[in-house]
Amino acid sequence: MKIAIVGAKDSVEKVYQIGRTSYLEHEFIPYAVGLCDECEAVLNHCEESADGLIFTGLGFVNISKKLNILSIPVEFITRDGSCIIKTFWDLRDREVEPKRISMDVVGRHLFNDVCEELGLSFEKSYLFPYNPEQIEASLKQEHQRLWESGKIDLAITSYGWIYEQLIEAKIPVARLGVTAPIIRNSIDRVIARIENQEMKKSQLAVLLITIEAKQDYNRYEYEALRKRNAFEKMLIDYLPIIQGTVTQNRDDQYIIISTRGAIENAAGEAAFLRILYEAENQKIRLHAGVGFGHTAFDADYNARIALNKSREEKGNRYFLVDAQKRIYGPVGQRESVSYESAAMGEEMKKVARQTGLSTTYVSRIVNLTKNLDTDYVDSKKMAELLMITERSARRILKKLADAGHAELVTESQRNAVGRPIHIYKILIP
Repeated sequence: MKIAIVGAKDSVEKVYQIGRTSYLEHEFIPYAVGLCDECEAVLNHCEESADGLIFTGLGFVNISKKLNILSIPVEFITRDGSCIIKTFWDLRDREVEPKRISMDVVGRHLFNDVCEELGLSFEKSYLFPYNPEQIEASLKQEHQRLWESGKIDLAITSYGWIYEQLIEAKIPVARLGVTAPIIRNSIDRVIARIENQEMKKSQLAVLLITIEAKQDYNRYEYEALRKRNAFEKMLIDYLPIIQGTVTQNRDDQYIIISTRGAIENAAGEAAFLRILYEAENQKIRLHAGVGFGHTAFDADYNARIALNKSREEKGNRYFLVDAQKRIYGPVGQRESVSYESAAMGEEMKKVARQTGLSTTYVSRIVNLTKNLDTDYVDSKKMAELLMITERSARRILKKLADAGHAELVTESQRNAVGRPIHIYKILIP
């Protein structure tokens, strides 16, 4: 696992030393930068070469959002009470006792709490709490203005560039640095985020594509065949990119199986958007939906939600639905948005609350009935399809019936002895 470290030289060196000596199974790549606003080239390199990134200060929050380069997990090292205590301790060791100070990044409540704990008091303290919109140059000017007007004895900054600038201007300054515990916490968090992202990438992905005939599609059989062959050639070129397999069922539906990582990466997304664009140019109307899930069942169910959203669009568009039933799309379009699936957000959760079942089981039962093309099931069939015991299936059906979401319609006997078979009609909308 490769973790990049970006920030002021002194902070980067400290994080690097702790990382390389305490996290031996990971590789740490240091990048010392000056101004936060001048790190675009570094971030591009990190995106290509690292699995995750640690910024040594909050000054990088705004620029990283503005550039919108990073897709890898990112962690920002904040400044907490331990950082302030260390700074005051270092000042004491140097026998520096300022009465009036300025300090950036830290808020008033945290500053007061630390001073109370240490029994410190200042005649005047000017604080500049973290503001993502404030650039380093303006913050440096604030410290310098207070010094030049005789209002402070010492400036305390968390920014490496400001620290160097104030030293050059011969203004008394102390560094609000990072401490070992907070560094370790940040490394642990970025590692956890990387591992979580890897798990997400390995989720199953199902891509459903249907072809809808345009005006001349049914009238000219040979033209329809030509267009179908052209579309399938596009698919053949697409499959190696996402390392997927394809099958075709009735109703001109293509089912592609891959992984989330392959579908979501830039190459996979760009390749499928090209298919949609080229198909539209050839007057081939496509509906497409991608579903992610921890099981094939869940991924297929989510893909069908996404496919239904695609059918509401006028052009060739596709949507994604993740394992939490969040919908994203249309993918690659300016109007792309993400939102909770209304079906899951409302009806499924309502049924789950009324029955005491999880929303996962409720959604699986709905999908089960759609796949079987029938609302009638017994405990044996449900157990097989949900991969649970028949006893658990009977308990689920009873809960649904007690809550009014299933109805016992008949029962039959397999043989002269044994438990009768109860057949239920599922009433979930």
